[in-house]
Amino acid sequence: MCKKTVLMGLFSAFLLSFVLVALFARPVRAAETWTVDDDGPADFPTIQAAINAAGDGDTVQVKAGTYYENVVVNKSLTLLGENSRTTIIDGSGTWHVVHITVSNVEIRGFTVRNGMMGNGSYFGIWVYNSGSTISGTTIRDNIISNNYFGISLVCSDN
Repeated sequence: MCKKTVLMGLFSAFLLSFVLVALFARPVRAAETWTVDDDGPADFPTIQAAINAAGDGDTVQVKAGTYYENVVVNKSLTLLGENSRTTIIDGSGTWHVVHITVSNVEIRGFTVRNGMMGNGSYFGIWVYNSGSTISGTTIRDNIISNNYFGISLVCSDN
């Protein structure tokens, strides 16, 4: 009788743990690649729209063209331009061209130009989050030009 009670208790505990795992487990999300093209068929016509739709770990591939926007990267992702001479993010002199607010972002393959000119202190690429240190961000193979300041890293490491 004692063995049967112990076995029933073990089976009940196993069954309960299986049910709890099934209820609270989250499926693993596969990284996606989103395409941006201002001239034609793609997932999105703007970089910001693709970032907004993307999740952490995704890649946003941007086709050659000039994108007149100020981009906020608020997800850990890769922002990949087709060619640093022909894939241009132009801030139109209105603010930071690219503002990275989270860790583990890679940006490469762009010309980043026309951050605010004049008396403002705006950047081509600004890595900053007032609430925490940003780490693991890679900025490479870009052309940074015609900005009030080129690149600013605030409270960042690695």
